[in-house]
Amino acid sequence: MRRLAVLALAALHAGAVCADRVVEAILDWEGLTRLSVLAEAPVTRVTVKAGDDVTAGQVLLETDTTVLEARRSAARAALEEARIRLAEAEREYHRNQELYDRTVLSQHDLQLAEAEWRAALNRFEAAKAEVVARERALAWSRIRAPFEGRVVAVHARPGEMIQTACRVPVLVEMAAADAMAAVFAWPPDRPPPESVKVVFLGRAHEAACRPEGSAEGAGRLRCRFRLAEDERARARAGMKAEVRVP
Repeated sequence: MRRLAVLALAALHAGAVCADRVVEAILDWEGLTRLSVLAEAPVTRVTVKAGDDVTAGQVLLETDTTVLEARRSAARAALEEARIRLAEAEREYHRNQELYDRTVLSQHDLQLAEAEWRAALNRFEAAKAEVVARERALAWSRIRAPFEGRVVAVHARPGEMIQTACRVPVLVEMAAADAMAAVFAWPPDRPPPESVKVVFLGRAHEAACRPEGSAEGAGRLRCRFRLAEDERARARAGMKAEVRVP
């Protein structure tokens, strides 16, 4: 009887061990974000390198803003002139309105004054929009970290000319600093697990899983797990990890 109990326990233990399916996975960056600028200008400063941790809002790269600042100054001057012209047109319209009320001005002349006032208002609004556009262009001439994370790649150096006419080049790549994803093949006809254990650097990490979101990723699972503090500097995309699927 005792022997049967021992055998039963051994069988249960063997079943628990065999319950996990072990597969090989490749690590990928979690939250990978590609950053660029819209300015066609030379790079003047790069403040980070691959592997650096950054805070949200930190400046990562800057380009020469001389031309953009000149355009913004011109737009501000044009806005001020449009403001003066609008005030003059409004005063002229109200003066003509008084003359019309006293029947010393024709309705046609009043309509002309009103049309000029509305045209001046439109020019003023267009000048305001131009200032906003120039200020946005100036802001987009530098790259700031959109979130707290890690720089995984830098594709520019000071002195290089950025050309955005044909395509917007990727200059800096960022990802989460405290998490990675284990990516591995999974049969499309099998229901995917909601969670697995990812063994990385000898440690087992709980990971939440989801199918890869693109057509190229069909038949693959992506399982996100958090990194320990001492693992962050060692984790890289392309490294191998072991996944234990329940």
